[in-house]
Amino acid sequence: MNQMQSILLQKIQELKLQAESGSPVRSREVSRICKEVSTIYTEHSGDNLFRIMDYLILQKGLTVDDLIKLLKTNAEFDEVTIAREADSNFDKEHGTLTSPIINQFELPEHVTSDRILHSARYHPSPIASVNQILSSLEKYDVRYERYIFIDVGPGLGRNLLLASKFRFRRIIGIEHSKHLHSIAKENVKRYFGETACRNPIDLHCTDSLN
Repeated sequence: MNQMQSILLQKIQELKLQAESGSPVRSREVSRICKEVSTIYTEHSGDNLFRIMDYLILQKGLTVDDLIKLLKTNAEFDEVTIAREADSNFDKEHGTLTSPIINQFELPEHVTSDRILHSARYHPSPIASVNQILSSLEKYDVRYERYIFIDVGPGLGRNLLLASKFRFRRIIGIEHSKHLHSIAKENVKRYFGETACRNPIDLHCTDSLN
């Protein structure tokens, strides 16, 4: 769970306590909380948060208990990820930024409710697991140079960087977030450094369904 989720959860839990003590919970109170939380982020991030919460409350009819349950989704998993990333030297070694967990509504760009609901957040893959999976392909007589590695929704591009060690014919990342795409481009540049002319990664910023 990241900072925005944590603060939002805390304030909505406080709102629930008020309701249990006799104060009715109204959608406008949750909207007010969203506005308070969003002030510490960019204008677009605040608008995205307000848009999705407004949709969940007014159109989907979620209760405060529903919202708390939703915000707690993956909380334990995220704690494991955060601890794992804190012990990782990958970003420190390469000067990259691939460790944060980023929700759709946190992006500093306009994100529609439909995209927030149906697109996954960026969550850094375990480096050891990705390396193990890609390495195991040799057991099945996979010759990397014959195949193109494609990551739809690469986010900050970690898996693309890891795949670059396996001699794939091409490596392609297709990301619809301009913000994540721009960071991924910078990560690729930093990862390859002076050997950028041998960079096998091809990044595209577009909706893969188009």
